[in-house]
Amino acid sequence: MAEEVYVARRLSKNLAVRLLQEHPDLKRIYVPESILKATSPRVLEALRSVGVEVLSTGRKRGRPPKYSEEIINKVCTRYIHGEKASEISRDLGIPLRSVYYILSSRGLTGR
Repeated sequence: MAEEVYVARRLSKNLAVRLLQEHPDLKRIYVPESILKATSPRVLEALRSVGVEVLSTGRKRGRPPKYSEEIINKVCTRYIHGEKASEISRDLGIPLRSVYYILSSRGLTGR
C-alpha cells in the first residue's frame, strides 16, 4: 500500500475516508495548490489528526505552459526593442499566432 498519493480533485470527507480505507499506511496526500485552498479546513484537520499530511505540489492544475519563461522574455524584449512580431516568430521558430498571444498576455500589443 502507498504512503503517498496524488489527488487532482477537491478533498471531500467521502474521498478522504475512501483514501484511508484503500491506503491504510497513508502518510501524505499531494494536491495542486488551487485544490488545497478549496479543501475544507475541517477535512484537513481530520486528516491531520490521523497523521496524514495534505501538501501542495506547488504546481497549478491544467496544462503546463508550452513556452518557457526564458522564451517569453525573449519575445517581449525583442518586441519592446522594435522588432516585428513576424521577425520574432521566424527567428525563434514560434507560430506568429503564439507570438501575438504572448504579447497580448503581457499587455504589449497595439502600438
